[in-house]
Amino acid sequence: MTDVRETLRTGAPKNAEDGPLPMACWSCKSPDVARLIQKDGEDGYFHGKWARGGPEIVNNLGCADCHNTASPEFAKGKPELTLSRPYAARAMEAIGKPFEKAGRFDQQSMVCGQCHVEYYFDGKNKAVKFPWDDGMKVENMEQYYDKIAFSDWTNSLSKTPMLKAQHPEYETWTAGIHGKKQRDLYRLPYAKSAERRRQTLHRP
Repeated sequence: MTDVRETLRTGAPKNAEDGPLPMACWSCKSPDVARLIQKDGEDGYFHGKWARGGPEIVNNLGCADCHNTASPEFAKGKPELTLSRPYAARAMEAIGKPFEKAGRFDQQSMVCGQCHVEYYFDGKNKAVKFPWDDGMKVENMEQYYDKIAFSDWTNSLSKTPMLKAQHPEYETWTAGIHGKKQRDLYRLPYAKSAERRRQTLHRP
């Protein structure tokens, strides 16, 4: 969170309506994002400038980003997985992988795929959207961007509209040998508990 707050690209906003960044720039930084989406709805969350989220978005990535912390299973120590970002759930459905119907292995990778993906900011509210309507391959995403005439920036010399791949780890993993051999996208290390049970280690 310190990194996000202190980067120069925030433009040093003077108030909640100031600065160059949209609210979307918080979207993969904190479990507070899922809380605000539940509270205000997606339109309410994405509306306005990045500075507006400062007082509310204060916690580092945590359990609620990938787990349903309100579930009875979670209370019993069983880590029920969930997609806490609705736009990610819609994107998975667009490629024929609804989260609720996925197996445990796929779900483990899909929760990582909420953030480790190519995305763009859509519409007036600059809401996060994954360009997967035509598929997840590079050519599918390029085709999608061409159809909506989207570009991330324009080259100042050639005046050519350009795309910038953000961080498409989920897409490249899915198409690669690790995804095909069912090796988790981001496998956390294992540790043994006091009862000598093998469990995932969430601490660094």
